[in-house]
Amino acid sequence: MFNKTVVACMIFASSSSIVFAKATPYVGAGIGAGNKSTLNIFGGYGTTIGAKQQYYLGGEVNLEDIGYSQLDHVNYGVGASIIPGIYINSNTMAYARAGIETTHYSNSHGVLFGTQLGLGLQTNVAKNWDVRGEYVHTANINTNQYGVGVLYKFD
Repeated sequence: MFNKTVVACMIFASSSSIVFAKATPYVGAGIGAGNKSTLNIFGGYGTTIGAKQQYYLGGEVNLEDIGYSQLDHVNYGVGASIIPGIYINSNTMAYARAGIETTHYSNSHGVLFGTQLGLGLQTNVAKNWDVRGEYVHTANINTNQYGVGVLYKFD
């Protein structure tokens, strides 16, 4: 019975359509505009999945030097996101962003926590180098931001 179970598990694992590629760490920097202006640095870890490696799943952390918003003085923001995506061709990925962010104010507001949702495109422009453009809405903090960035993927 044990041998049949092992063989069945091996057949199932080898025929599974979910195939993970090597995970890749990355770092980057970007600028954003909207109802707040930002300069941010970020880092993450992501991998492609699927039989044709057409899906992406990653996690990212960021630190924003926000400076000044239209509503109040803001010192900085810290966030973390999950980034699922799908490759629309061999070099370009459409992705979504779901995460959390804390914004630290220099006045009586203190610290506000918000949830982030966003959409973006990222494309490879040279070996290990990508550029991205995205829109992110942060609820509870009530910000809408359009950003561009560049990132380096370690191999």
